[in-house]
Amino acid sequence: MLLHLKLLGKSESAKLAFADILKLDPNLELRNDIIEVSIKYCVYLEQFQSELTAEDLSFMTYVKEVEEAYQEWVKKRQAEGKIEGKIEGKIELVNKMVRAKFGIDTLTAELSDRLSRLSDRQLDEFTSKIFEWQDLSEMVAWLNTPQA
Repeated sequence: MLLHLKLLGKSESAKLAFADILKLDPNLELRNDIIEVSIKYCVYLEQFQSELTAEDLSFMTYVKEVEEAYQEWVKKRQAEGKIEGKIEGKIELVNKMVRAKFGIDTLTAELSDRLSRLSDRQLDEFTSKIFEWQDLSEMVAWLNTPQA
């Protein structure tokens, strides 16, 4: 990858090309693949330090700076994924609790949709409240209140 970017000319041209790549949507798989390959190639080139030109070293330094920001983005995405997975698990649990408490036929598509839109905090509150409700209307009333 570095070689392809270097074909564009001097180190500054390669940096400009790489900067354009960074402007692409962070969720674009191709963008992230290019960044990862560039980082890996720079790591590979480190073993040839004595043979690298000043331009090579300058570009490698630039890629390392990009790597730090990229790694932060990756960590953030992983954390978001964990949170999403946790919430999806809670939604599944809540759906099972409703079916178990009020009967399998009570969980309509509308109710299921309402439950899936609850926040993490609201899901926690729901799992506590369901033990207090005696019938489905109490649950629906709770879902219709502003806190839900």
